[in-house]
Amino acid sequence: MRIKRYTPPAVGLFKLIASDIGRPLLDLTHRLDYPQMAADARAAFETLTLTEREIRTDRGEWFLARVLPYRTADDQIDGAVITLIDITARRAAEAAARSSEERLRLAAITTNDYAIIVLDMDGLTVTWNGGAQRIFGYQHLKCVLSITN
Repeated sequence: MRIKRYTPPAVGLFKLIASDIGRPLLDLTHRLDYPQMAADARAAFETLTLTEREIRTDRGEWFLARVLPYRTADDQIDGAVITLIDITARRAAEAAARSSEERLRLAAITTNDYAIIVLDMDGLTVTWNGGAQRIFGYQHLKCVLSITN
């Protein structure tokens, strides 16, 4: 498990220099919180499977790490390839969406002046807020069973 080659963006994450070619992977220092990296690389050699993990750096960046076996032109396993895809923006957007959804949920639950009713894709009432309960008298969700032939 020695370094064979790397791309320029890997220099910043793994603190690589030109003389690191040939060094063992486990000898390198890096900015990744990725304790399974060696095990994932070994699994690529031994089981020929792809491993994907979302990992974080010491600076709070997020990457999708993909580890897969490297096959030569004559279909021989000649190593593993570790690809790191920056997903920091996606993770931030997901966190913002979760936060926004939670704020909306809290606003809907605590609003008593307006009726807020949530319907499923079939138009059936799934839940409602206190305002809907006050205005329409909703107390309990009734069980609905729809059967088709």
